[in-house]
Parts: sequence; structure tokens; C-alpha cells
Amino acid sequence: MPPRVAFAVPCPPLAVANGGGGGGGGGRTGRTNGTGTSSFLGHRLAGSLPRSAAFGRSWSAARRPWRAAAMSGDAIPPPPSNNGGVPSPPTAPATPSLSAPSKFPTAPGGGVPPSPGGDGGGGGRSGGSGVVLGATTLATLRPAAGAVAPPPPTAHPTAWMGVPVTGPGFGPRVTVDDLMASLPDEPDPLWSLIRREASVGAANEPQLASTLYASILVADSLEESLATVLANRLDAPYFQATQWAELFREVAADDPTFGVGVRADISAVMTRDPASAHAVVVVLYYKGFHALTCHRLAHWLWRRGRASLALYLQSAVSSRFGVDIHPAAVLGQGVMMDHATGIVVGETAVVGNNVSLLHNVTLGGTGKTGGDRHPKVRDGVLIGAGASVLGNVVVGVGAHVAAGSVVLKDVAGGAVVSGVPAKVVGTLRFSGGSRGMPALSMDHRESVVLASAEGGEAEKVRAEGVAVREAVESVGGDDDHEYII
Repeated sequence: MPPRVAFAVPCPPLAVANGGGGGGGGGRTGRTNGTGTSSFLGHRLAGSLPRSAAFGRSWSAARRPWRAAAMSGDAIPPPPSNNGGVPSPPTAPATPSLSAPSKFPTAPGGGVPPSPGGDGGGGGRSGGSGVVLGATTLATLRPAAGAVAPPPPTAHPTAWMGVPVTGPGFGPRVTVDDLMASLPDEPDPLWSLIRREASVGAANEPQLASTLYASILVADSLEESLATVLANRLDAPYFQATQWAELFREVAADDPTFGVGVRADISAVMTRDPASAHAVVVVLYYKGFHALTCHRLAHWLWRRGRASLALYLQSAVSSRFGVDIHPAAVLGQGVMMDHATGIVVGETAVVGNNVSLLHNVTLGGTGKTGGDRHPKVRDGVLIGAGASVLGNVVVGVGAHVAAGSVVLKDVAGGAVVSGVPAKVVGTLRFSGGSRGMPALSMDHRESVVLASAEGGEAEKVRAEGVAVREAVESVGGDDDHEYII
């Protein structure tokens, strides 16, 4: 096989290809106007080129002087005679002045148009009498003297694909109430909001455009988008993303509560987490939501007797998201797992609607006895970070388990418990309906305020008829419920 000659000329390939014409037979030697030299340098200058049969050994022996001349900007010398009767290539023209940027006009579509020139023959481009290398080529990499720098890009584009861009990132924050009020006629207003936010994000951050398009904008429903996002998060060499995506499509088509549940979960995060400004961020990045959605698939598999696959999914979710939920556990709608790392939910646990669980929460069993051995958490319950609820106990509606507590017995509805083991430190009375439940207010200071009102302070509160609620409101607590001792 003939040797290959590599060129290391620092120049844009399009600009060089715009020079002399290509030669016949794939750009080796030209037929007219002495373009054989330019065909070697203009055909595929950025890569490795085959040695021409016309030049033979002369070209191989002379490649170093040619390369040195090209790098320095001097005129390119002809290679020595090859003793075989083949004429040497002509000498390239002398290097002109450094005005190369104006030599290469822009063609429609952004490319560099071919320049007029002699017949290149067969496999090459038509071009001029030769390619000028060296300083002229290097000048294409920097602006000419006196050139005016282009204006900097605007901070944010004004529109993208017809969608107005009104702010940085994914656009302004839109609450769930605003969403329902502004899109009353949309069949799926949450999905419409997610697509709009993705469009704005793609305009503001081009590096994310392909991700947002593949994950959100190309999908025709929220369920299809989640299938793509979660399948790629779960992808493994032995269980590929396409398999996971098909399973998510199956559960969405078979179980209508799957779509209802994921929409309620997204709305829960948007409503309760002040750090969550956009629904599209929840769909793309929140691992608590991802783990919960995967559990909904695992529970669907478990109920259909596909326990082996459900347990495999549980293991994959635990490895990737740090959340371990047994497929048999029953979780309601509107559940938020804030931060989510370290959450453990046992096999016979039941979690109601509109429940908030923070990181490192354990809903576990005690002892080695099988059967129904895990907690039952009712609607509206808030369980703080690091809390453990152990055994077949009931946490009543609207109760609050303070962070770091260990619950070993039933908790009455509306009770606030704290400590190890957990003790009742107060009771919540809801004056504003479910809106005042701890899981929705996310006020973790209730237990602290109520615990500080024990003893003489509590007697003083009763004697003066002052509700503990006032103490909570003084530090910014929720005003949809009141506190009693």
C-alpha cells in the first residue's frame, strides 16, 4: 500500500478548498492551467491523502520542505526530479498581502462558494490556478486590521419556534393556580406548560436544546415524555432503555390512575417546594419524582404477577436514585419526596394522598414476623427529615412527625409528635380545611413552637386565652390552622 501524507496546516478546510481546482481521478493531478499542485492541497487538506502516481517518489521525498513552507508562508518549492521522466509540479504563486478574510465571500446557507477557475477534471472541484497557503491561510483565523468586531449576542432571545421568551432559564414561574386560570380550554394544561417551558429553555440555553427536544418537545403526551426520560435514566447494558420505555407505555395505556398520579405528584412539588419553579425541571431532574413514578410502574407489575421484574426495577431505582420502595407498597396521589435520598418504604406500608416525605425517612417494620408489619400513613401527613415510623402503626390524617423522631405507636390525627421515642407535643386544628395540613404548609417549626409551650408557659397561654397559633404566626407559620395544647 502506498504511504499517506498528512498535512498539518492550520487553516479552515473550506477556505483552502476554495482555492485551486481539484484534479481528475479523485483530485490528484489537474489537466489544465497547472493545477496539479493545488489539487493535492485543496482536495482534502484536513486529512491524509494518497500519494499520486504522477508524482511517484518525488512527492514523498519532498513533503517536509512543502510542509515547512506552508507553515511559514513562503513560496512553495517544487520537489526534486524523480528520475522517472515525470515532470515536477509547478511552483505555487507567491504569497499575497494579508487580506484573506475578504477573499472568501459567504454563499447562501453559510458555506464558501467555489471560485472560478480551470477545469478540475473528474473527481475534484473546479478552481483557480492554485492554492495559496501560509500567511494568507493563517490570516483567515483572525480579523483583518481595522475590522469591526461583531456585536455581542443579546442576553436572551425574544422568541423561539413562535414561543415568546420572557426571561432567563425556563421563563417566569407559573403556579398551579395560574396554570389552571390561564389555560382553561387546554385538555392537558400541565403538559402544555411543560412544553412551553422546554421551548423557552431551548432558546435560552442552546446546549440543552437537543436534550429538551428529545425528552419533551418531540413527545405527544406527558406519559410519552416520562417514558423517554425514565427509560434513559434506567438504561443498562443488560436491560436497555427501549425495554423500559415500552413498559412505561404499557402501564400508561392500561392504568388511567398512572397518568393522574404523576400529574398530581408534579403539582405537589410545584406547590410545596419553593425551590421548584418550573414543572419541566421536575420532569427532567427531580429524582424523588423519578423514583415515585418508577414505583408506580413497579407496583403495576407486582399486581399483575410480574414480581421478578418489579423487584428488578426496585433494585435499579435504589441504585440510581437512592430511594428504596418495595413494589407491593401502596402510595397515593400528590406525594412529594423532597430531596428523597435515603427514603425507605416497606412491603406492607400504605401512604395516603397529599403526603410529604423528606430525605432519610423510614417506614419500616420491627422484628422478623411476616404479614402486615409496616406503617399506615394517612392523608396530609408531614414526616420530617430522618424520622422513622416503625411497625404496623397508624399516623392519622394531618399529623406531623418532627425531624429525627422515632414513632413506635399510633399517632392521632392532627397530632404533632417529636422525640425519641416520639411524644405528642401539640395538636393541630384545621380551620382552613385540607389547605392547612402540615404536608401542604411544610412548616417544620410547629413541633418546636408547641414543645416550647409546655409547663408554665402552657398554663400562661391557657390563662390568658392566647392561642399558640399566635406564636407560630409571629415566626411566619401557616395561618390556615390553629394550635391547641
